[in-house]
Amino acid sequence: MNAIAPGPIATDFSREVYEANPQLLIKIAQNTALGRLGQAEDIGPVIAFLCSEAAAWVNVRRLGASGGQMIRRTRVWSDFPSCR
Repeated sequence: MNAIAPGPIATDFSREVYEANPQLLIKIAQNTALGRLGQAEDIGPVIAFLCSEAAAWVNVRRLGASGGQMIRRTRVWSDFPSCR
């Protein structure tokens, strides 16, 4: 069994949060190595990999797909308590 742990992804649901808190979107982008929010299209290849023969020896793993958020890990959400 494997799992994907995506970072912040732009979705219809999250768009409402970011529109209400534009500084949150800026702070998340600044704290991601790629400098942007993820898109659903960024996660599809990770899913395809885990479903492929190339991942046959990948077992019991949580695969992070966060655009490098863990590299610049800070407490983004602590500045925005209404979004927790």
